[in-house]
Amino acid sequence: MTVVTKPTPGEVEERSAPAELTVEGNRLSGLIPYSVESRDLGGWKEIIEPRALAQADLSDLVATLNHAGVPLGRYDSTLTVEDRSDGLAWSVELGDGPTAQDVRAAVTRGDLRESSWRMVVSRDRWEGTTRHVEEIRALKDVAVVTTGAYPADSTRVELREHPTPTTTPPTPADKPQENEVENNDREKPRGGLTVEDRTAPAEANIETRVLDAMRAVPKGESRDLTHATIDSEPIEPPELATFLWDKLREPSILLATGIPVIPTDRKKFTWPTLLSDIEVGFVGELEPIPEDDPDLDEYSLEPKAIKGLARGSSEAFEDSADPSLMDIVQSSFFASMALKFDAEGILGGSAKGFPGMLKWTGRQKLNAAEALLDSYDAIIAGVGLLSAANVPGPYVTLMHPRLATHFERLRMQGVVAGEEGPELVQVNSPLPRPGSLPPTYATSQLPIKAGTSGKPDTSSIVIYAPAQLACVRRRDAHIEVSREAEFDTDAVLVKGRARAVLGTAHEEAVVEIEKVATPAITL
Repeated sequence: MTVVTKPTPGEVEERSAPAELTVEGNRLSGLIPYSVESRDLGGWKEIIEPRALAQADLSDLVATLNHAGVPLGRYDSTLTVEDRSDGLAWSVELGDGPTAQDVRAAVTRGDLRESSWRMVVSRDRWEGTTRHVEEIRALKDVAVVTTGAYPADSTRVELREHPTPTTTPPTPADKPQENEVENNDREKPRGGLTVEDRTAPAEANIETRVLDAMRAVPKGESRDLTHATIDSEPIEPPELATFLWDKLREPSILLATGIPVIPTDRKKFTWPTLLSDIEVGFVGELEPIPEDDPDLDEYSLEPKAIKGLARGSSEAFEDSADPSLMDIVQSSFFASMALKFDAEGILGGSAKGFPGMLKWTGRQKLNAAEALLDSYDAIIAGVGLLSAANVPGPYVTLMHPRLATHFERLRMQGVVAGEEGPELVQVNSPLPRPGSLPPTYATSQLPIKAGTSGKPDTSSIVIYAPAQLACVRRRDAHIEVSREAEFDTDAVLVKGRARAVLGTAHEEAVVEIEKVATPAITL
């Protein structure tokens, strides 16, 4: 029987992940990822939400080897951090000591590929068996480890396998002993570095198996990789669908902001909603409590298909080396599908798609009247609208890269004595960004309306609460390869499909600042 251990906020928790460790000169860098679903941690999974580490206490943060010994660096002198949209990036300047230089050499050779960290969670929420870490109180250390906190074959790290679905949420239980975890493969979480047994073949991860399946389609045949078999190792539908979705969500800006993803096997996903608050009041002892009959409704979202078809010559597919053309086509597929999802989620409304945020009739709006904003006041006003509507945070800001660049280059203003009185001039100093402002995400999927008759180009700024939105996606994502037309056209066709939709039962959780003058990016 699998022991399910539900962590308790306030405890020191240790996590490990396949490290994107890099060494440049004498500087070692790694990342604690946001919006990435962990592997099975023993009957449950975990996602660290964007900005979860934004307010974390880093006063005791050190970088170590295996969470022990003399620190490799300490915050905020030799160890620095940057809270980015994809996670908390850390970087340490390695010293000249033997331990530090041994670490540098081992990472350079690829002997060390695992990073780990210890954290104290202050706020989380559970969606079924998935834990969403919303706020981390303290980060104790980041470490390069030779053996991960949870044993796992490094060749399996990127599988992101889903355990057998459970129908009940995790319940508190005693923490399993280390040998219990090691003896139960279902409890191995994401991460871990293992000494390879060169006498036994390594198990290929899902990405390698998909690419092998794509290359192995015989001439004159067509194959749906959902049912492909390579060396008697089937690519199961749930496993493949999860892999495809993870690949699709990586380049999506909307999903990077922390919008919850709800997987479903149903054609339509429906949940109940309250249209009004429940009436409450002060009641005396033994007095009857007044009843209220709140207005209820149902909200439904139906995932829409996103499809693509790529064509390439069989000679190019067969002769290309590293990276292979099949790798390139696959990566391009997912990037294009993610961009299409973002475009539909922001504007949308195409005949076979779904309405995006800027078409939701219940969204709140502010009009900039084609003005070139010279401060953060408009964004502060948008945050105020969300707060006044009792929309719980955290919030994020979405804008076109041209506007994001403009705000980054805003300069302070000052008043000087001019010939005709006081004059407002720019001061050669960046305009301080208020600490209460939500993080900004830039995307070219926000449309720009070209100005006419001397008027400026305009675009919109969108401010919203990601937790109040939902992306519902079907589990039937797949890739299909066809070589049926190869005889007379020398063509290999690769088709991809995913189904997803973005929506909310609370459209007031989105504020659009419309008609904002959008200058071109120039020096």
